[in-house]
Amino acid sequence: MMPNDRPAFIHPCNHPRRGARAFRGVWLLALAAALTALIAAPAFCVSLMPGWPQTTGDKVSGSPALGDLDGDGLLEVVVGSNDGKVYAWHADGTAVTGWPQTTGGAVYGSPALGDLDGDGSLEVVVGSNDGKVYAWHADGTAVAGWPQATGGQVDGTPALADLDGDGDLEVLVGSYDTKVYAWHDDGSAVAGWPVSTGGWVRSSPALGDLDGGGLDVVAGSYDGNVYAWHADGTSVSGWPQSAAGAVYASPALGDLDGDGHLEVVAGSLGKKVYAWHANGTVVTGWPQEPGDEVYSSAALGDIDGDGALEVVVGSLDWNVYAWHGNGAAVAGWPKITGHWVTGSPALADMDGDGDREVVVGSRDRNVYVWNGDGTPVAGWPQSVGDFIWSSPAVADLDGDGDLEVAIGSDDHKVYAWSSDVPALNRRPWPMFRHDALHTGRYGGASSGVTELSSGYVTPTTGDCSTHFTFRVKFWQTGGVFPDRVLVAIWSRAGTRWQRMWEYDLSDTNTVDGKWYTCAQYLKGGNYAYRFAAEVAGQWVYWPLPAGSYNLGPKVSPVVLSSGYVSPTSGTHTTDFTWRIKYWNTNNLPPDEIWCAIWWGSRGQAFWYPMWAYDPSDTTYSDGKWYTAHMRWLDTGAHAFRFAARQGANWAYWPSPGGSYAPGPAVGP
Repeated sequence: MMPNDRPAFIHPCNHPRRGARAFRGVWLLALAAALTALIAAPAFCVSLMPGWPQTTGDKVSGSPALGDLDGDGLLEVVVGSNDGKVYAWHADGTAVTGWPQTTGGAVYGSPALGDLDGDGSLEVVVGSNDGKVYAWHADGTAVAGWPQATGGQVDGTPALADLDGDGDLEVLVGSYDTKVYAWHDDGSAVAGWPVSTGGWVRSSPALGDLDGGGLDVVAGSYDGNVYAWHADGTSVSGWPQSAAGAVYASPALGDLDGDGHLEVVAGSLGKKVYAWHANGTVVTGWPQEPGDEVYSSAALGDIDGDGALEVVVGSLDWNVYAWHGNGAAVAGWPKITGHWVTGSPALADMDGDGDREVVVGSRDRNVYVWNGDGTPVAGWPQSVGDFIWSSPAVADLDGDGDLEVAIGSDDHKVYAWSSDVPALNRRPWPMFRHDALHTGRYGGASSGVTELSSGYVTPTTGDCSTHFTFRVKFWQTGGVFPDRVLVAIWSRAGTRWQRMWEYDLSDTNTVDGKWYTCAQYLKGGNYAYRFAAEVAGQWVYWPLPAGSYNLGPKVSPVVLSSGYVSPTSGTHTTDFTWRIKYWNTNNLPPDEIWCAIWWGSRGQAFWYPMWAYDPSDTTYSDGKWYTAHMRWLDTGAHAFRFAARQGANWAYWPSPGGSYAPGPAVGP
């Protein structure tokens, strides 16, 4: 099952062996620990964001996905509800235009966000209890070829990936008809799919290369097995593997032992959490045994700063566990809550100390945050109005440079809290299934530290004939490339976003930073700029916080060009003509235009006014000629330059001001 969702066959109030008396002692211990932590720790400023919580028509079992639907550089919150609808809100809680959209049944899974059709904007893909998978454009209109039907209800979460290597995303999802499906972006079936298991499939597929042969698909089944298939639907050697109980949790993929190959981690209702090598053999030290069934999907990340991945997962014994890659418990763990933990943890730097914390919701109606050593983070837990089955999503939603946390609840609401903790992009597992594509893979759509830095524009000043080049460096310690990098160029006329491109295509290393660039001609005025990069629906910014700008460049609207003197040589009786073309992007005439002629015989320059060559020409935006005449020049060489003023703006030719062009040569 999707661990952020309620099991379809278990009512939340009548799970076997869940009497109040049986857990009264544990509840009191958890309450005492929470009170002690709150008294001992200084609080960060954590509060509900303005406009939140937002209300749906029923319980919110599924987890929020975060992505920029409207292309403004800020994240939207997208989530499904048991009322059969998919909602999308801006960071201020207002509904995105075109949303919500309706399916034919309850939505228990999390929406997947990705650019299915290659138009540069995100699509939203979600499964429904009516047995169908839906896909909408960012504006809420249906994608051609969708929805697609399965043979059973679809309670799990879709995953998006380029399965066949054609550059487009495919959609993968499991169904209660015991199959896992794969469709192209147009809704047509991928060759070799669907594939069959021996039981219901509510587990979300995880996507990664297990054997070096390309992308593979890993999913669990109610038959107690975890399966792995190649892109063509054939089984990966060594799979399936038994998990000693029904697998509703979704597998997580990551390199636990540092050998450069992926391991597969999955929990089961057999009260075990397994870790297998890519060939299906069990990793030394695994499986581990929590105290009860595992519906929670594992999150992977380095929470103790040792440079290796840990496995973090919840259980129905009310605990959240953290193990090293060798299966040893992380010091300070497990941590107890006040009830079941079915949602997947998120991992992010929640206190600005550079380390990764664990964020998770519990059926006790609280969202908890712990440091890597198990100590609570100040300002948490935060409470909601009913049970939490959903997984948290952590990001800078509103572009203010601080972290926000979003989660759903059985009280029909989606909550979002803001903190005063800086969003430093240290979010190794920021949402359910790791990223908005739901790859379930550490090092998938994004991992490690992702940031923009060293942004600048050159030259810093110029005129409307100047080629301004904007540059920014993209860093990604997981070696992942951005989906797109944008520059926002602001002027009094408004803001326009421009796509940026790789400066050096041969540079394939993002770990030490990779330059992106964009060149523009600008009209006259004062400009400011900022950069944004998208990685699997998550945005990073420079400068921080998002929404802030750097000043520059200052662009003069006045340009002089195509200056010359004719003839280029003669005698002191020759009539020499100087001409210059004046440009003004605001189509304003010059207040004055001058020609400076350097008299070598006299060792100085003399300035002469210039006049319109064609007074009837009143268009300055495409250039207008100005002229000056001179004869009786002294013998020798005479250099020249031009200057024009419109208001406070001066333009020169040649540029920069003070430079001269040679000529004419005057004979006796």
